[in-house]
Amino acid sequence: MPGIAFEHFAAENATHNTHPATIIGGEVYSTSTYAHEQTEFDHASDLADLKEQAKLMQQVLLSTADLPLFARGPRRLAPIERLPVEILQKILGEVATQPGGIYNSLKDLNACQTVSKVFHAYTMPLLYSHVPVSASPVFAKFLHGLQDDPFKGSLVKTLDFSGFTSVGMGRTGRMNKEIQMFTATTLDMCLALTPNLQQLLLSEHVEHDIDFNIIARLLGGDMPYIKALDFCAITSNELVRAMTDFVDVNMLSAAPFFALPRLERLSFHECSTVPSRVFAALLPRLHRLTHLDLTHTQVTSDTLMSISRKARLQHLSLSRCSKLSTEAVAEFLLTHPAARNLVSLNLRASGKVMSEDHLDIILPSLPRTLKSINLGGNTEFGDNHLPLLPSTVEELGIAWSKVTIDGLKENLSPNIHTVDLTGVRNATAFSILNNFLLTPNPMQPRTFHHNIRVFELSDVLISHLDAFASKSVAWRVVQGRGRRGWVVRNDVFEEERVLKMEAPYCYGFLSRKVSVVKRGAEFPGMEGDDQGAYERGIYRFYAYGK
Repeated sequence: MPGIAFEHFAAENATHNTHPATIIGGEVYSTSTYAHEQTEFDHASDLADLKEQAKLMQQVLLSTADLPLFARGPRRLAPIERLPVEILQKILGEVATQPGGIYNSLKDLNACQTVSKVFHAYTMPLLYSHVPVSASPVFAKFLHGLQDDPFKGSLVKTLDFSGFTSVGMGRTGRMNKEIQMFTATTLDMCLALTPNLQQLLLSEHVEHDIDFNIIARLLGGDMPYIKALDFCAITSNELVRAMTDFVDVNMLSAAPFFALPRLERLSFHECSTVPSRVFAALLPRLHRLTHLDLTHTQVTSDTLMSISRKARLQHLSLSRCSKLSTEAVAEFLLTHPAARNLVSLNLRASGKVMSEDHLDIILPSLPRTLKSINLGGNTEFGDNHLPLLPSTVEELGIAWSKVTIDGLKENLSPNIHTVDLTGVRNATAFSILNNFLLTPNPMQPRTFHHNIRVFELSDVLISHLDAFASKSVAWRVVQGRGRRGWVVRNDVFEEERVLKMEAPYCYGFLSRKVSVVKRGAEFPGMEGDDQGAYERGIYRFYAYGK
């Protein structure tokens, strides 16, 4: 049946999301999309597999194509339809990856789909590339559509459960278990129907529906194209049991095990119950990791050092890891090859803090690629450590440190545009206002210049500065949907308004969660910003609210 998946899938999403989109599906008529699919791989064997897959997909498309479309000559096509395939894909790719939310993108793609059969053919893979699931009825109808037309499952590259919830549906936990729309069995069936899946984004709202079969499918080699996995805040016994059973059965045996050759981005953010032996078995086998979030996990010092030496980490979070020693963190950052290309680093502490000696050793040795570092909670960080930071740093988190306002004025790098001063004793409403927010008197020489556009401050300071910001033409207060708050320069909002983004949910507000999702990564040349700009649902809360 044409379009049964997205007819119901997006219509149901419209009842559960603030940005509804009604997508009308249809048959796929073109053979061109998969000829340019996939990103580059390191090995020649991967390219051979990719070419073979593209050839098979073309055959499937040809077998179901509407022949009159192919028989038409170019004279019957509109000028835009006669553009080269690459240009048409680029145009539609810009629509698919535009800022403003996934549902706005789906709505615009739906409009493009109705233009003509040519646009319909090129739009269909984009509609199915990133599938957001907001509730169990949405998932059930989407799965039913895939069962009716399995080929559409091959178009799915991202399954996104970050916005999944049953809140507002009038159901108890017991009712959710009795209503068999979303279960471990149906999720496993969905994964079986999406063999080309590249990104799977799970969350705490699906934590009771993960079993051994799902973990075995994800980590056991049945889904070889997986590049990103996110288990954000899943602490259920079901996940712990599935992970440990899989490790016991597969990874601790004498036989070599390597089933995730393409996994690049992995998040166990707030997965505090997953035992350390799971990380010890998994991390040494992931040779292509670039994004790793171990926030508030049981990862140990030995496990940290066992990360594959072939990995090239760019984004790393070791925040609030109680079983990690500061010595191990220092050794990893100073000696491990995987830490030489870091772009963002989260070392936010809640118990063990780094001593002054550790800071003196680590900070000068950080890579010159570093743009964001969060040292919040390290109470020994002082004014003398500011000059030790790499000059490339743009975002700096020094909450609850012992820095002073005078120290910031003397030692702050001009490249820093975001700073977290939450809990800094010397940072009062008067000192922030007088030294950073007020425009200097033009009749007096200016002794201090800064480029800070975003200040993160405590609730008390935010409330004190709110009256000033409400009358200011240069600054405004932004209250996060949680505990966090910012004073933001207005030109930041002017930039974001042009991009249709919702501040503060974009790069520049010191995200506390490593984002593993890439919008548009399924299509070469269409990748969007991968750090925070597209966090949604519960991921947004953990990144900018908690």
